Amino acid sequence: MRIHPSPLRAALALCAPALCLADPILTTPGTATWETITTDTGSRTVFTITDDTIFEWGELDLSDGSEMVFDFIGGNQVLNYLLGGGSYHLDGTVTSNGSVSFIAPDANLFVDGQITAEAVTLSTLDIDAADLLDGNGFELGGSGDGGLVMINGGVHATNGDVLVAGRQVVASRNSSITASGAARWVGSDHAVMGASGPERVSGLGNEGFVLHLGSTNAARIELKASSEIHNGGTLDAGAGQIFVEVGSDGVLRESSGAIVVSDSALHGFEAAPEVKLDDFDAPSVVSDSTLKVPTLRRPDGTRIAAAKEVRTSTAVSASSSVSQTGKRRAEPEKKALMVRSSFWGMRGGRGGNLSNPQPQLEAKR
Repeated sequence: MRIHPSPLRAALALCAPALCLADPILTTPGTATWETITTDTGSRTVFTITDDTIFEWGELDLSDGSEMVFDFIGGNQVLNYLLGGGSYHLDGTVTSNGSVSFIAPDANLFVDGQITAEAVTLSTLDIDAADLLDGNGFELGGSGDGGLVMINGGVHATNGDVLVAGRQVVASRNSSITASGAARWVGSDHAVMGASGPERVSGLGNEGFVLHLGSTNAARIELKASSEIHNGGTLDAGAGQIFVEVGSDGVLRESSGAIVVSDSALHGFEAAPEVKLDDFDAPSVVSDSTLKVPTLRRPDGTRIAAAKEVRTSTAVSASSSVSQTGKRRAEPEKKALMVRSSFWGMRGGRGGNLSNPQPQLEAKR
């Protein structure tokens, strides 16, 4: 593990170079101590936390095989501010019995290793430390140049939420996110996190996207982006809720291999879905849970299809809720109803930031 001091620490030259290379700046004096030992696979640094703690890092490269342990005997949050530009890499293992945050407002953040804590925040948008620590909500944004958050490993919240935020947020096919609370993906240059409520992300900025190709499993899931959301992975909220929102000119894409599992994947849309009935409405993504489809109405309020509940892997289509006569025509290759514009309350539109041959869904203006 290579740990370097922030530019402020180097400028002050408060310690010998070898020691500076091992220590971050503790900006909350008296709240933490730490010790690093060499292991067969790298190094292991144990931080003993006695109160809510803020560290400043000039450079942090947690190599594969190395460990960071945040052991709380007081307080419940540690905020790691990653200063400077370039990229930060967490390829090793981070564990904690409290809440852990890594904030890189002027850099990119790559997580190829495993992070396990009560709650986890990963952001390349700036966050006011006092707002984050007081638990009353906070604002994401600032004038920093940070952009990309890429998850190639695992992020696990054992007693709380996972928040991943940046102008560009990518979860690779190897990524795995689990949370006992909510999992929130935010792709924007600005957002506001409320203190409570089923939907806590609001105030999206002007640009940003989320590319989700991995697996997210949480009691509640939010995907919010200014420009584009592309889901090609698994979103599993069990009996919970999934909220999806793009900006007024944003684009929502869903790959054919995507799986969406929740009690209701339509929560978060204020407008009733617009449905075009035809014989080519295809089955939904196979789900091993109960799927509740709400009443579908036209813009004038008249009902198209009644509410229905479908269990296990029963196929769902708008046409199946309407009485039909005559022989059905042979159907072409189908698109899952979960990704049709009628089901998501979207309409077909132009492409977004990512080039992909999959069907495109554009948010209603």
